[in-house]
Amino acid sequence: MDHRYLWNRTFAELGLEDGATCDALISASDIRQVGAGKTLIAEADEDDQVYLLLEGKARVVLFSAKGQEIWIDTVTPGSILGEIAALTGTARTSGIVAETPCLVAALTGERFRDLLSRHAALGHALSAFLARRVQSTTRRMFELSALSAKGRVFGELLRLAGPGDEDGVCHIKPTPNLAALAKRVSTTRETVSRAIAELEDRQLLERRDDAFALIDPDQLDRLQH
Repeated sequence: MDHRYLWNRTFAELGLEDGATCDALISASDIRQVGAGKTLIAEADEDDQVYLLLEGKARVVLFSAKGQEIWIDTVTPGSILGEIAALTGTARTSGIVAETPCLVAALTGERFRDLLSRHAALGHALSAFLARRVQSTTRRMFELSALSAKGRVFGELLRLAGPGDEDGVCHIKPTPNLAALAKRVSTTRETVSRAIAELEDRQLLERRDDAFALIDPDQLDRLQH
């Protein structure tokens, strides 16, 4: 299978335009398939493989002392995974589980570090990627401390929504699992269900075939505060 389209989409997401750097990454990587529900990276493992997510969706997780999975983030194509262990030489700080069938480009930590030393463009792309991750984490930390559970649900719905159509309506497709949504905002499924019911009563959300439609995203944004 020709994966060039997936590579080009990944490079575009990373803002990586230098042809020599892109070619070097492709040459240094092995393509792997990861089945839905399979673990790509296990928390506390000692390996230092780095992955570029070319296709699919995965979640970043931690596990409590009782073995409960704690959702940290969702990653999509264009994400770099596992770079912390490769850069620091420490064990994995979190786990990554495929939510859908995924296609990844894998390279050893040694190869990744070598590419960073030889290609400044890759270092710049990695720095920008990590900066965006810090911004996202900071925003979520603020929401956890400053917003109500309902407000966090509203904020997460806005993040999940795609671009608006010509009427300004944004869609979340497929319809999100309410229990998974609750984990993302550190609340209960019942709270998520009540928040969505409130939006339906206000005619700000409609359930459509395999999708949620956000009728007035701007008003929803105001409501979360």
